[in-house]
Amino acid sequence: MVGAFETLVPLLTHESFKRAQSAAVQEAAITNSLIISIESIEIKPNTVSFKGKVSRHHFLSRHIGEISDNARFIKIELRKFSNFHTTWGKIIEPLPPLGFLTFATPVEIMNQGIVGDNYSPEDEIILCCEFKRTGETLSQGILGFYLCNNCGDEINQARVKALPGVSCCVDCAKLIEKRRK
Repeated sequence: MVGAFETLVPLLTHESFKRAQSAAVQEAAITNSLIISIESIEIKPNTVSFKGKVSRHHFLSRHIGEISDNARFIKIELRKFSNFHTTWGKIIEPLPPLGFLTFATPVEIMNQGIVGDNYSPEDEIILCCEFKRTGETLSQGILGFYLCNNCGDEINQARVKALPGVSCCVDCAKLIEKRRK
């Protein structure tokens, strides 16, 4: 049986993608930036959103500010310039990870998605960064996985097809509905 890690190894060892990863690491070392492994890029009419995972500990060690203990999804606004390191192959065949976003900290926390009691504060968090679009070169849509705006988990493809524009998984939708009552 091949595990998830083993299936990603060939993608991560492709020479051009290794160069993109190396460039992100070098930039982060020089500029003291944080690196997010990007799993999803959502292209909207006026904005582009990058979503990716980072360890909670790594993010908190570089960020000054309050973050809820059970926050899993955090939308941030960057205060300084950032770079996205990827390859054309990852854009044409968008299987995560799509690339690496580097940015200087601290950042401004815009929103936090709170999950239920079964979440461990040591887990990874999903960061979302949104940028204004400057052109029309990319068509609208999502590259990579559709990720829940509350817990950061992948949204089932059947749910995405049934509910275009859906932004949370079934479990979080149930939790939100339960809290409303």
